[in-house]
Amino acid sequence: MKRKITKLLLLLLWSPMSFSQDVSLVYSEMSFYIPDGYKVIVTSDIGGGMLAFKYGDEKGSNFIALSDKTNDLSIDYGCPPGEFYIELFSPSGSTKCHKRELDALSEGFLKDGVKKVWKTSNTVFNYLDTGDSVGSFVFICRDDGKTIKVSSDFLSEDDFRKMFGIK
Repeated sequence: MKRKITKLLLLLLWSPMSFSQDVSLVYSEMSFYIPDGYKVIVTSDIGGGMLAFKYGDEKGSNFIALSDKTNDLSIDYGCPPGEFYIELFSPSGSTKCHKRELDALSEGFLKDGVKKVWKTSNTVFNYLDTGDSVGSFVFICRDDGKTIKVSSDFLSEDDFRKMFGIK
């Protein structure tokens, strides 16, 4: 009996069903699914925290980076960071966020890129594909103020949607 159970456990552990193409990740109280196959993981607590995954051997490319912008002080937003990024991608015209910073980022990043906004019940996902080697960004803004920036130089729009569990 013990031998049968051992064989069954080994079969389950080594069967194709037990392997996943994605890795479940919780970062800064949010759940993500990132592709398997990363070679290096880098973390830092500077500026609110950052977590990066490096895929492949080419220096400076093939990465996914996550950073918590909730308490970011690197930009004088004039409002909470989540409100700033929502205003940047979907201008309302009436905001307490600093117009100068909104205009600078809009001109510098959004002008030539493809931008999209996805929404769930309590979260806004602001997606930007820059169309160049810089890659793509998603600013995730939850109703509770949690704001996460996710960037990658190789993920497609569909890959990002899958990463966040958005259909």
